[in-house]
Amino acid sequence: MRFFVRYTAPWVAYFGLISWLSHRHGGAVPLVAPLDKAAHGLEYLPLGALLLRWRCARTRTAPSLRRVAEVVLAGLVFAAADELHQALVPGRRADGLDVLADAVGVLAGSLVYAAMRRRADPN
Repeated sequence: MRFFVRYTAPWVAYFGLISWLSHRHGGAVPLVAPLDKAAHGLEYLPLGALLLRWRCARTRTAPSLRRVAEVVLAGLVFAAADELHQALVPGRRADGLDVLADAVGVLAGSLVYAAMRRRADPN
């Protein structure tokens, strides 16, 4: 139970937050395209860190390119599902470039987490 609370619950809760935000009626905050993509990347950045933290704790391994790739793939799947979900919400639409921006955010977040772990434990 301790593992769930410490490592699993944070990314599950963040998934829930992203899903909840995606379910809100669209049109509230229209953004210019570059700002929209940056917002997507920033929204998914913490998710990358949380997923890599969970994955490394689960496998009891240090961050590696393989773990980062696993996390980015998981984030990409979630981002694609989230965009499909948005297509069903009135006032929202799906955008493949948003999925790409989300994946870049997950990648950035996982790399930031990996760098922080490396700095904290250089061995």
